[in-house]
Amino acid sequence: MTYLYPNSQLPPGFTDPVLCAFANAILHCATCSEVTTVLNEAIVRADVQAAQDREIISDLAGLMAKCTIRPDAFYDVSVPPHPKEAIIAAIERQILWAPNQELIDLLITASLFLRNFLPDVGSKPLPFLGEELGPPHRGEMTEAIIEELSREARRIETSPNRKRADELRAIADKEAKRIEERIAAAIRLREAS
Repeated sequence: MTYLYPNSQLPPGFTDPVLCAFANAILHCATCSEVTTVLNEAIVRADVQAAQDREIISDLAGLMAKCTIRPDAFYDVSVPPHPKEAIIAAIERQILWAPNQELIDLLITASLFLRNFLPDVGSKPLPFLGEELGPPHRGEMTEAIIEELSREARRIETSPNRKRADELRAIADKEAKRIEERIAAAIRLREAS
């Protein structure tokens, strides 16, 4: 409703965001029948938006469930089934109306996953360090294992992909902060309601 009535006619003292949106919309109406129409339209739009949001989040969960997306690599922003901004907005709205903390926690986890999707990564994922890491070593650290780990570290450090990975990591860190702030705002809004 805020988008339908961007000019606020509210008196000072209104703080609840949901109440503000409805009260402002009502104050823009001249008759009771207009109020009824506006509120009914808001309910229909909210239901449609909620269904779209559930579909967007379900599609993202499907992508995550395939286990083909690794948490330690960058992917092109075109990989998710919907535009990243639409996914973030859907998560924000679902946080507002989630029936329990378990769902909120899942939505927060999904939002953390979005930092890995960036523009201009290309069709091939890029590991965070620029190169694939070898298998983890278990057991006692022998000289041979230490030498192998040193070779692995030099290989990663001299990789031609290292600079690009570092650039993407800096972008991803900023993106993660932006997403985290939006999710935190949604949580505060939920708590205020």
